[in-house]
Amino acid sequence: MPWRKYTRDEALDAVNVVAQGWGRQVGIVDRPDQVVLFVTLDKRGRPEAQRYEDLFLSPTEFQWHSQNRNTQQSEFGQKIRHHQERGVPVHLFVRRQAKLGGTTQPFLYAGTLEFQRLDGERPITVWWRMEEAVPEGLRGELRVGKR
Repeated sequence: MPWRKYTRDEALDAVNVVAQGWGRQVGIVDRPDQVVLFVTLDKRGRPEAQRYEDLFLSPTEFQWHSQNRNTQQSEFGQKIRHHQERGVPVHLFVRRQAKLGGTTQPFLYAGTLEFQRLDGERPITVWWRMEEAVPEGLRGELRVGKR
């Protein structure tokens, strides 16, 4: 259900993805039949190489950066570009910050994404259209349209 809060484990259960060990902690869960993106918008405190510029450009547009190892021609890059014709949904779970007062913050389910375009290499920058617009009450928290 879009814009509901989920822990990472609840999120994976909600989209019927089984992940174990390290797979329960990564930002991209890539399965043959779907992709799940976990995005924390506030990257403060992360190493420079992991400060990807992920942001809501508008209530229905999201800019996302892949991991540094990805290229446009890589298997994952091609999967992202052609996900619709391959019937592979891409789910977005997002949160403003990882922790607040020492407490791990839940993710909001933003729904499924539709590929628009991509640019760059290592990482790839991907522009997505969202099926569900960010509700007005969450736009400030998620810094919609603010760089």
